[in-house]
Amino acid sequence: MVKCDKHDWAEFKLNRVGDYLIFPSMCYHRGFFSVTRRKTLVQAQLFAKHSSNPDQDRLTRQTTKMKSFTRGRIDRRSLDVLMKDLVGNWNTTYSQVASPVCSQFNGEMVQRDKNRHIFSDKFALVPKLQEVVRIFESEFKLLQVDSVWLLKKEYSNDGFQTWHQDFKLGSKITATIVVNVGSYRSTY
Repeated sequence: MVKCDKHDWAEFKLNRVGDYLIFPSMCYHRGFFSVTRRKTLVQAQLFAKHSSNPDQDRLTRQTTKMKSFTRGRIDRRSLDVLMKDLVGNWNTTYSQVASPVCSQFNGEMVQRDKNRHIFSDKFALVPKLQEVVRIFESEFKLLQVDSVWLLKKEYSNDGFQTWHQDFKLGSKITATIVVNVGSYRSTY
């Protein structure tokens, strides 16, 4: 933990496939990773809101006001299947179901070919991603995934390196789940 003028800093490493971190959407955070030559890392950011289940709604609103971080690891089998699907279909299926790709975030350029933002109404079109979403929704029943942002990281400036808050994506977003999906050998 590092101390700055007004805030505590915490560093969480997601080095293994399946490692994840859940944190409140109001939390300032940034993404970074260690570059490994000829290796591309794939990361998924699941943006979650309160459960739409009326039976869970009251409980959800009380418990999703998260004040800390939750770390964990899911079984990598579903992630391995998703990773294979992403590598084979990044420029076809995942490009077609994604919302317009982000080219700029928080004042910095983002390479358009390295990110895909997929909303929940499109999950059925990408069943391998939908399966991973279901794993997290069954583990954290009070949350419902609203969208998933997929990121390919090859260079130190890939991803969202500046400090930001995810609740600015919409007031309904209460938590972010960042998960290490895997990596593959790059061709560069």
